Amino acid sequence: MRNVKRFIAVIVLLCASCVLFASGADIVVLMDASGTILPWFDQVNSRILPDITRKFVRQGDTFHLISFNSRVNLEIVQPVQNEQDVSRVVSRFMLLYPLGQNSDFLSGLNYTHQYVSSLPERENKIVIIISDGIFNPPENSRYAGMSPADAQTELSSLARRIRSAGWEVYYIKLPFPENAVIRSLDDTILADTSAGHPDGETREYLDVSSEFTEQMDIRPSEFIGEDVPVDFVDSVFSLPEVEFPQDIGKKGHYFVLPLKVTNVSDQTVHLELTGVVHDSINVLDSTEFLRLKPGKKGTLRAHIQLPETLPLGKQSVPLSLRFSGNVRTVPQSAYVTLELVSFSIRQSLHRGGPVAYALILVLFAVLIVALVLFLIARRTSGPAAAALRTAGTRDAESSGMENAAFASGENRDKNIAYTTGENRDKHLAYTTGENHDKNISFELEHDNSTATLAAQASELEKARRERYSILSGAAPVHAARLEHRQGARAGEAIAVREDRSIMLNLFVTNQNTAIGRRNVHRMKAGSRLSLGGGASAFLVFLVHFPSRIAEVRFDGVQCTLAILKPEFFPYEEEVIIENCIDREFTLVSDHGYEVSFTLREFEDPVERLNRLLTSIHY
Repeated sequence: MRNVKRFIAVIVLLCASCVLFASGADIVVLMDASGTILPWFDQVNSRILPDITRKFVRQGDTFHLISFNSRVNLEIVQPVQNEQDVSRVVSRFMLLYPLGQNSDFLSGLNYTHQYVSSLPERENKIVIIISDGIFNPPENSRYAGMSPADAQTELSSLARRIRSAGWEVYYIKLPFPENAVIRSLDDTILADTSAGHPDGETREYLDVSSEFTEQMDIRPSEFIGEDVPVDFVDSVFSLPEVEFPQDIGKKGHYFVLPLKVTNVSDQTVHLELTGVVHDSINVLDSTEFLRLKPGKKGTLRAHIQLPETLPLGKQSVPLSLRFSGNVRTVPQSAYVTLELVSFSIRQSLHRGGPVAYALILVLFAVLIVALVLFLIARRTSGPAAAALRTAGTRDAESSGMENAAFASGENRDKNIAYTTGENRDKHLAYTTGENHDKNISFELEHDNSTATLAAQASELEKARRERYSILSGAAPVHAARLEHRQGARAGEAIAVREDRSIMLNLFVTNQNTAIGRRNVHRMKAGSRLSLGGGASAFLVFLVHFPSRIAEVRFDGVQCTLAILKPEFFPYEEEVIIENCIDREFTLVSDHGYEVSFTLREFEDPVERLNRLLTSIHY
């Protein structure tokens, strides 16, 4: 009977582990593939969709892609268990192309609702809509010829059903098409893009995105279209940002991993870390909790117990985080470098358990007793010394009285006799002969050594004053030199020499690089990006700097660094530096900290994959 109970307990634990690590979410992307989004399709297909797949989709999820134009198509259903599954999804994006003349938004939304409702029950269902919101159904659609009032009623009904299902819904709003007048369902003109196209035919479209997002009570993420920021997908989902330590040094198999978490959303985040996966094994020793208010930072201290079979020595360990409620973070997986050793104090305490803690308590008790005895001994030593000093004073007084008695009477007569006879002549001879010369010589040597020491002390004091004067005068000279320097103008026009783009990466010495593509940006000819702290495009956060202390300009041929605030570039003679790629620059903060950075050219792996796929001829 006991063996049966043990077997049942093992089965329950295995089932719980499978639920923890196999449960995922159904992520459904509803993609607009109509002709109105053609100007933005390349960036959506090569940047946004791959970023959603790599940053938002987790192991155990199932990815669904639905496209709509004149009709609705289910493009792909892919369970994600490894990197090969992610690559299949990204490769499928390359086959999409906006060829449809119509945009049947309501048919796509209605199909998505029916499709997601038919999926098996899972913990999370997430719907991501990417569209410009244009509603232009074909003639064979059930929504063709529908009045704006009827379309508004249908849209409200769909939004209510989606909301009641409890799905998470995100909306990425693409720009309206050119040479068109866009009206809302209540006949309000939302946009008129026909001003720059006087010769072309102006078309009128109906927008349903504003009504849909209002009914869903969600805020759309505006797609700029010209230059998509690297962190655009991060801003869409407002995922908590996790910073993994790069190198944690020498550790045993049991250690504490500090994870710095930033809440970038406008709501309070409750994180419950339920697992840290290494090689399909949960190595988290105990569940950890963290509550973060909007915009705040905190630290999750994950207690890690690595398998004993892991070899000793320096290595990079892949770790993946698992949170309760399938909460997603950026990033959720990373490599942590450590040197694994066979012994550590924390590991010994963890293994020893109650015995180790009992020994520590005994040691503290012994230290406290020793400290108390030391204080008692120190307090009792004071009266004893005072008693000895009192006794010594009394003995001295007694001796003085005896000497006084000795100096009076018979002894005084003897003393007078001693100092007035032969002994007196001997004393005079002693003090006027050779010993007198020795005494004079000693006094002269003593005076010379005293003068030498005084001269050396004077020289040291003089040198110290000279050093202080040099140091105190260096800052005013440096400040005076900077006061006469003026920075470059931020609004200077950039002459375009060639029509091409470049992708740049900012590398800052000793700055953490585990921030995804935060410092990777694509620059078109004639564009500029800021550099510095705060909200700068190229961010330096190792040391505090103001935002926009410089800007990077690209004219289609070369990159130029324009120094806007030269007080932070004391080693640069010019404020306009051409050919700044692969050159090292040094920043100096207000407190004198020096930071070196380099701008490097970056090749996007997605573009490399796209070039490889398009090079294959069928």
